Amino acid sequence: MLCIAAAFVFAGAAFSLDVPEPQLLLRFFRERLTSTEVWLADSRCEIFVFAETLSCENSDTIIPDRFSSSTDCATSLSPFALSYADITEPLRLADMEFDSVTVNKTRTRVEDVMCWKFKLFLADEIYYVYLSGDGLFRVMRLERKGRGKSNSDDIWEFYEVGKGRDLPVRITRTVVFGWGDSETNLISIREFTNLRRAASEGEP
Repeated sequence: MLCIAAAFVFAGAAFSLDVPEPQLLLRFFRERLTSTEVWLADSRCEIFVFAETLSCENSDTIIPDRFSSSTDCATSLSPFALSYADITEPLRLADMEFDSVTVNKTRTRVEDVMCWKFKLFLADEIYYVYLSGDGLFRVMRLERKGRGKSNSDDIWEFYEVGKGRDLPVRITRTVVFGWGDSETNLISIREFTNLRRAASEGEP
């Protein structure tokens, strides 16, 4: 019995080293970000620019098919504040049809985890997705680079909220503005903390 278990472990390790097919990674990306559960979270916005820091906090309800919030404090903080729609954008992406998908042949380390990196092409946008290379294909990171006329980079980080399910819990946007002869760096962050399931109807 021990030999059989060892064989399965070895086979899984060998599989995790083979370059997966693009559609397999895309399937895991979709499935791990698809959920019917509603979550509650503490939400924080921060903006760092000109040696100044702006911030606000409120509570958010994360609903899988709702990508806006009328109580979002970002709207009153600054035009550069990241909204609820920004941090939950990966959930919307999971339902989209992409123009093409490509996979890197080598793995990339993210937070000490070796990951498969693949690209999602959608119109003029390119998204870089990192799924764990341990055979579980957890969504670890999503990146979008060079967006808009300013040099804007977005990085989403994820948290495994349940078996086979991930949620975006942080987005960091770095923007470099070329104003005149100088450059201005702006960093905007939106983060979910203290995630907990919302009580279902009939639950206390």
